Amino acid sequence: MPPSVEMRLGTADDARACNDFHNSYYGTSRTLAQWHWEFGRGPTDNGTIPFVIALADGRVVGTQALIPIELVDSRGAYWSGKSEETLVAESMRGQHLFDRMYDVLLAEAQRRDIRFIWGFTPASHAFLRAGFVIPARTSQVFCCFTNDAAKQFRLASGSARGHRSIDTLASSALSLYSAVRRGFKPRLRKGVVSCTGLSEPPSWADTISHDFVGEWGGTSLHRSKEYLDWRFFSNPFGRPAVVAAFVGDHPVGWVAFGMGEDRTASIVDLVAVSPNRGAVTVDDVIDALLREAMNQSRDMGAAGIRAWHVSNHPFASKLRRRLHAFGWVSLSRGFDMVVREIAADGDTRTPVPMNQFYVTRAFTEGSSF
Repeated sequence: MPPSVEMRLGTADDARACNDFHNSYYGTSRTLAQWHWEFGRGPTDNGTIPFVIALADGRVVGTQALIPIELVDSRGAYWSGKSEETLVAESMRGQHLFDRMYDVLLAEAQRRDIRFIWGFTPASHAFLRAGFVIPARTSQVFCCFTNDAAKQFRLASGSARGHRSIDTLASSALSLYSAVRRGFKPRLRKGVVSCTGLSEPPSWADTISHDFVGEWGGTSLHRSKEYLDWRFFSNPFGRPAVVAAFVGDHPVGWVAFGMGEDRTASIVDLVAVSPNRGAVTVDDVIDALLREAMNQSRDMGAAGIRAWHVSNHPFASKLRRRLHAFGWVSLSRGFDMVVREIAADGDTRTPVPMNQFYVTRAFTEGSSF
């Protein structure tokens, strides 16, 4: 007979037991500092966090969490939750722990006025049972720098299949294609867009975040100063480089990027707004930021660089066109994006179609850029 299972919300005091469960499950060595950074934001007055723990005989046998993340649209910012830490012990399979944990988590989400839960997963069946839908799937856009880039990208994407000679031929062809495409691009006009590395979140971040959805529409992360500090500048897993673009002294966007141990660089985030200064266009801004990310990644020794493409949001479509102009290629490999909307009392917001979401790798929790 299976043991009875207690379900409750976690607190900061549960960090060690929950983190040990995670490390044992995955065979990893995530630190307590990393756990607190990931899940310890915004505890309630009673000390609980949106992190459900399933306990059997005092042992952690399941976890399910939400990371509170602000989204923003033309009506302003509102809270969402990223689904994370979906773990069920092997001994408890078949006990419907996932559904039972989500019952507790959904009630907590509604109490916190979280309107929208989302996540990325290769195993979406349990989420579908819990009332989620799959409105989109992540895909990749990739650019080769070296002759082993295809192999590095395959390994970085978790694929063990491949052949050395095929990888080399593919990488050579793609790197040549990229070089040729870049060679035909007009050079950036000198002094039109200047780029500067940032060491801390800028004071103008909130303004750009609101201006971005004001210009491009739809919904995206609220890239507030507080969010950028948490996600990029205080990230204990790995801090990406962040480069801001200016026209004169006016900020017009930024790009965040980094390189993992697999020698594959990633563009984590890129946003740009129209400068409204003379003949300078938003394409000029995007191109300047892309050149910075690509050149700096090559200087760091990257074999190639990748980014996400998820929807046909106007800015996402424009960015993909600019990437293709630089010699990047699109690949369909990716994960399901699962989504569940939560109705709030008196909420007049209508559901936003997924093709109106601008989604980047910044939507991930940041354990790997």
